Amino acid sequence: MAKSPKNIFICLFVVVITVLLDQLSKKYAQSSLDYGETIDIFEGFRFNLVYNSGAAFGVLSQQSGWQIVFLIAISSVAILAISIWIFVRSEEPISNLMPLALILGGAAGNLIDRFRFGFVVDFITVYYESWVWPTFNLADSAICVGVFTLLIGSLKYKPAS
Repeated sequence: MAKSPKNIFICLFVVVITVLLDQLSKKYAQSSLDYGETIDIFEGFRFNLVYNSGAAFGVLSQQSGWQIVFLIAISSVAILAISIWIFVRSEEPISNLMPLALILGGAAGNLIDRFRFGFVVDFITVYYESWVWPTFNLADSAICVGVFTLLIGSLKYKPAS
């Protein structure tokens, strides 16, 4: 099948916008909040600046530092694999590629943080009464939306008979 430069361009655009929004929001959070400061935006939603040297939900964050190089390597491999996946499958409908572009943009946004700071800047906290979801950022949101959309799409997939 022929590659679709239009789909590749659209995916690249989504990746760039995701990274820009993520990096700008993190820069704003760092310039507006002190580390650990919490500002309630509305009930159930607050800004809380924290630095995550680990993976999702702070996994590995208590390690001695080896995890930073490990997570940079894993992220780099994932970014390369997803980029190849988008290129190879570029003839598919753009709706099939958008989740991959969101995951790619989110992974790139967090990778930039790891290179720049050795940690990921997180600042969004969602909670209900005493239940608190781990603090996250826009890159994490893009990854979650992308993965969720991929999963929903895979449930609707029907192989040709």
